[in-house]
Amino acid sequence: MPSSTEKDRIYIYVDLFDKKKGIYEECKTKYKEQSLNNYCDQVNSVDRNGINDFDNTCPYIIDCIYDQKEDGEKINDHVCIYLYYWLYENYYKNEGDFENVKKRYEVYLKAYANYQHSICDYYKNNFTDVILKKLKDIYDMNTELGNIKNSKGPCSSSKCKCAKKFYEIYNKYVNDCKSNNDRVFCKALKKYIGEYNKQMANGNSCNGIPEFLPLFQTYNIKVYIIIPIVAALMITLFIFIMYKFTILGSCLQNRIIIKRNLRNNLYNECNILQESQMSCSNLRNRIYYILYSSD
Repeated sequence: MPSSTEKDRIYIYVDLFDKKKGIYEECKTKYKEQSLNNYCDQVNSVDRNGINDFDNTCPYIIDCIYDQKEDGEKINDHVCIYLYYWLYENYYKNEGDFENVKKRYEVYLKAYANYQHSICDYYKNNFTDVILKKLKDIYDMNTELGNIKNSKGPCSSSKCKCAKKFYEIYNKYVNDCKSNNDRVFCKALKKYIGEYNKQMANGNSCNGIPEFLPLFQTYNIKVYIIIPIVAALMITLFIFIMYKFTILGSCLQNRIIIKRNLRNNLYNECNILQESQMSCSNLRNRIYYILYSSD
């Protein structure tokens, strides 16, 4: 069963991505162990169909995964997450390429399982193109923050270019995060928004770009629906308890009984009166008939 803890960790390792990018570049250049080719060859040809560079990329990728193991044979989450992101960065060129990225991820993990053991099952089964796009956006936000802080790259002459890009990414998710559509992602964003506000408060003013970005004030439509339902149930329960188990309920019940008896008495009196009136009417009719007949 998918672990909520693993889901919560998807976006927290972005700070490690630049370091891991260097690890994969190093693995690609230094790989010499030809024996790992055998584990890649064991992957079913049907599974790797369409991955033209599989024979070249598979050995150094599983070697790179192995080099990152910790505590014996353990592969930590950040290894699984970055591998997916690295494949996304290198092979996702157009809309619709996610299936290619997903397929690569799965076959490389199969090769690693042949070499060692199965890993990254949660991420293999639960990563989507939406998650990868969000992961890239957080990575880009982190990059722009680093550029602003250290005056690097396009920020070496003006920090406003980096602030503008950061703000544009922030704007993409304002509505979603206010609606609380992705709690884990929006929680991760808050860290970078806070750092942005801190950096921009240091005299980094840019035209058309806010120096302070508010954290998302979330609302949940489900709560707005549930609250009145719960309130109605509580009121109903309160009335039932008051009626059933308190003096007020007894008094109310007595008043109802008194009113019901009074209504019944009035109804009976009305019936008696109506019967009396009917008898009088019949008597008058008979007298009139006798008088008429005697004429």
